[in-house]
Amino acid sequence: LSQVLSNIIGNAIKFTPSGGHVLVSGSVVGNDILFVVRDSGPGIPREDLRRIFQKNFQGGMHPQSTGLGLYIAQMMIEAHQGRIWAESEQGQGSVISFTLSLGKPR
Repeated sequence: LSQVLSNIIGNAIKFTPSGGHVLVSGSVVGNDILFVVRDSGPGIPREDLRRIFQKNFQGGMHPQSTGLGLYIAQMMIEAHQGRIWAESEQGQGSVISFTLSLGKPR
């Protein structure tokens, strides 16, 4: 969990300009815990949004990146039967969310 959050929060910080903000929240939704990382960066271009979890995808805005952070996060979340996704509007920031199961209901 710490590696996943580190990768996602690190990306949010990297893409958020000085004076912007990164918000991290968690909540219980049904039998899952939902984590949300929201930033006030430039957003992700629509054509890149579906590819940001691909291995080695760097996008045009940060070419010195390895393109592995979100890929690794996705692999870890899916290995724990969770789900991860991104939402973004260019110029409106980005939101990366993921869920993990809390286990069987009591």
